[in-house]
Amino acid sequence: MKQQWLHLACMLVVLSLTHVATAQSGGTCTPGVAAAVLDANNVQATVYNTGSLFYGAQGNSGYEIPRGSGVTSIYAANFWVGGLVDGELRMVAGTYAQGGADFEFFPGPVPPTGAASTDCAPHDRIWHVSDDDILRYEQTGALTADLRDWPVDLGAPVVDGDGVAGNYNLAGGDRPEVWGDQTAWWIMNDTAGPHWYTLTPPIQLEVRVQAFAAACVPELGTSGLDAQVQEAVQNATFYRYQLTYYGDAPLDDAYVGLWMDPDLGYRNDDYIGSDSSLSLGFVYNADVFDESNTLQAQYGYNDKPPALGAIILQGLNNHTGSDLGMQYFISPGRPAELGAVDVVHSARTVYNLMQGLWLGFYPLTYGGNGAGDDLGLGPTKHMFSGHPPAFWSEENIDGHGSRSEPGDRRFLMSSGPITWQPGEKQEIVLAIAWAQTNDRLGSVRRLKQHAAVLRGYYDSLARYDLATCSTETTTPVVEVPDGYAFTVYPNPATDAATLRVHLPISERVTLRVYDVLGREIQTLMAGQTMTAQIIAMPLDIKSWAAGVYVVRLEAGPYVASRRLVVR
Repeated sequence: MKQQWLHLACMLVVLSLTHVATAQSGGTCTPGVAAAVLDANNVQATVYNTGSLFYGAQGNSGYEIPRGSGVTSIYAANFWVGGLVDGELRMVAGTYAQGGADFEFFPGPVPPTGAASTDCAPHDRIWHVSDDDILRYEQTGALTADLRDWPVDLGAPVVDGDGVAGNYNLAGGDRPEVWGDQTAWWIMNDTAGPHWYTLTPPIQLEVRVQAFAAACVPELGTSGLDAQVQEAVQNATFYRYQLTYYGDAPLDDAYVGLWMDPDLGYRNDDYIGSDSSLSLGFVYNADVFDESNTLQAQYGYNDKPPALGAIILQGLNNHTGSDLGMQYFISPGRPAELGAVDVVHSARTVYNLMQGLWLGFYPLTYGGNGAGDDLGLGPTKHMFSGHPPAFWSEENIDGHGSRSEPGDRRFLMSSGPITWQPGEKQEIVLAIAWAQTNDRLGSVRRLKQHAAVLRGYYDSLARYDLATCSTETTTPVVEVPDGYAFTVYPNPATDAATLRVHLPISERVTLRVYDVLGREIQTLMAGQTMTAQIIAMPLDIKSWAAGVYVVRLEAGPYVASRRLVVR
């Protein structure tokens, strides 16, 4: 019923459009039908090669967590890109696309210049390889089809074992580059078929996607704050998009975005929010009990409502070395009118939303439902940016404790703008995190802690490593006060690392570094009073010996240690 209603709404919106009502394309391919499942940890996530995540042709939710519970936290998600070529809007986007008809990415690489693709079927595949597959091959010689056919010719990454660049020789020691414990890899483009959703010409993008999951961080143990890192990793999945633009002219004012319909168990009692310091958009339960609706096959989390978030770990690069992160967070259907503008089937509307603009080209404003500047606080980039229950969150939309009406939410997070040159490559990395405590707002706190540690440990997962470790944690995760966060990245590091500290209030801060024998290596701060802020402190480690170090932070009630691996 949900998708039928949505597609009726789509048809009504399309009929009202005044722009050209025919799809524009260089090819006649149909969207792919390939799918793969990530299930290395506490998540079971089904991915597709259509630009859609977790939502396939059958219209089923594909993000189950905890794995095996039958309860899902996301109904659908989709990767969006938009920009202008000589002033003409180009988009690739989608939402539900019943049967896949409206998805705008197609299997395979961008066709050669001037060629029109008519058959994408040979590339309609997602290659899926795990550490277990590789270890089984090394121990017994048994081969999975995807390990055997790893598509190095299409750009799939390979760990070179035979010293010959560009080939794939398993017997000689070459291996697929598995990130985490399990990697799914595919290639897609927006050129080979019609754009029935946005009705724009194709951008001419080729996208190589690496989706992966991990059971743990091998170099960490299972005690104290290490357990918090392991919990974050066990409840997360990652998505790395490598995009190449093959247009003839620059793509100006270009944005990328993640659109999501996050049904957190029972869908009609949700709230959303954002944290720009973490490039995080999230969903949480609006009341203390997440019920079930068995008639609609919606199963809730009962008296322990979790929180789920999407994180832009790496956004568009603006050519000055700056990662733009999450520039905008907005709800395509504002809480007061969910359903009325939920399906955004106009390319201009889609593009506006990626720039933090509503349907009538007016900006997102701070407070209320984000429209009309009811509180006179002016424009903003991030909707519901307060930490709940503070203002401005759905728990407090006016500064006086007024709450939004709970409901079925959507959100869009975007990065940009940049001018994208022909032939230029960009890399976008997304993570989806999930946290559950005995309290719904406690779940939001824990989610933000998870988002912070995933930033610090992403590099540890994003490398070929067959090391294994236990996924069981016997020591309780350490709770920390609201608003504090501490990460060290990249990790492992070689020449330099960055310490990132989020202080919600003014505190006296002490930061010291120790080696594994407990000897103090460096004092970075010693009781220095810092105002509420985000501190990003570079750490020069070029002269340090390879090994494991501990960075210890004391800030008021918050005491935390982070391991830093130097190579």
